[in-house]
Amino acid sequence: MFKRIKNMATIAACAVAAASPVNAHSATAPEFTSIDRWLNSEPLTLSQLRGKVVLVDFWTYTCVNCIHTLPAVKAWHQKYKDQGLVVVGMHTPEFPFERDTGNVKRALERFGITYPVAQGDVVRLRQPLLARVLSDR
Repeated sequence: MFKRIKNMATIAACAVAAASPVNAHSATAPEFTSIDRWLNSEPLTLSQLRGKVVLVDFWTYTCVNCIHTLPAVKAWHQKYKDQGLVVVGMHTPEFPFERDTGNVKRALERFGITYPVAQGDVVRLRQPLLARVLSDR
């Protein structure tokens, strides 16, 4: 239950930050780092995405709570991608078998995920990115 709340809080924090006015004097979000490969897209950088609303979804394919959030994230992607929303999945493996790219690719197909997904040591990215999103308040 806690993990589901944390995932939904991550999604909500990103959405709130995106909807809020930008403070011209604030620092920018940290760049994507520690990513070994990108699935469903060429490599992305936050500098490429400046000016767009970016929803970063930290998830893993065997987490039931993460799986429960996928229908909403996929629906937002489909509904708003042509209006500037960019959904970026950050696959955050909890177990060694979740690090296998073949397993992640099969999960993307099984769940119908078509937006970009980063794979690597993205857990290290989560804390500074969330700190940046939440510090804009």
